[in-house]
Amino acid sequence: MEIKVRLAEKEDFRKLLNLFIKVNDFHHKLADEFYHNAKLKKGSAKERKLSESKELVESLKNKNTKIFVAFIKKKLVGFMTVSLLKMNANCKYQRSRIEDSFVLEKFRNKKISSLLLNEAFSFFNSKNVKLVSLDVSSNNIPAIKFYEKFGFHEELKTMELILPTSKSS
Repeated sequence: MEIKVRLAEKEDFRKLLNLFIKVNDFHHKLADEFYHNAKLKKGSAKERKLSESKELVESLKNKNTKIFVAFIKKKLVGFMTVSLLKMNANCKYQRSRIEDSFVLEKFRNKKISSLLLNEAFSFFNSKNVKLVSLDVSSNNIPAIKFYEKFGFHEELKTMELILPTSKSS
């Protein structure tokens, strides 16, 4: 099985949009599990498609954002979105973020994420990036273990609370 990884192109839009929606669904599923099936509301399929479409268009246009895609034959099986962050007085070296990463479930554990991450590392090196950050759900153990294998470690903790809905009269 030959896996090809490259930068996303405009022609990949439809296929990428489907994966953007799938990753959104995946994150909702993780959140529901984490919050003991609180069933966080999400927009309609049409609203979500429009929202993800706008995000994808912005990412493809942004010169500081790159989307790496992985194909097996002509099937898009995964992607990774990375962004260069602006330098500021608090951090005088180039930083980057992994914004999102996703591989279709039936193609996981086939080194696709590693290939995407290695492509991102090549990009980071070309831009003299010294620090890479990312967010991962605390209950996404496979992803945490994957990133730790590459040397990532926990730096911050983000805490959330779902407030009970109030019944207003």
